[in-house]
Amino acid sequence: MFKNLLNLKNRIQSLNNMVEYDIEPYRKILVQINKIKLDASSDKALKEMSRELMNRACHGDTSENLLVDAFALGVLSTYRPKVQ
Repeated sequence: MFKNLLNLKNRIQSLNNMVEYDIEPYRKILVQINKIKLDASSDKALKEMSRELMNRACHGDTSENLLVDAFALGVLSTYRPKVQ
């Protein structure tokens, strides 16, 4: 039982330890993503961009080359208001 309590104590202490991440390597990618303005794009244009990304992926384009466009499209589709 003492071993279980000690294990629980260690887990609780590990929750209190803050983890620090170095985002510097990603800053350049974040700047590129933030430069893409898709807010004014029509649904048709966004669907075409999605098809283009899938086509590029199927033809062997690397994930590094798809990352910025795919992330920008994903973020926009997540936060874009739905038209009913």
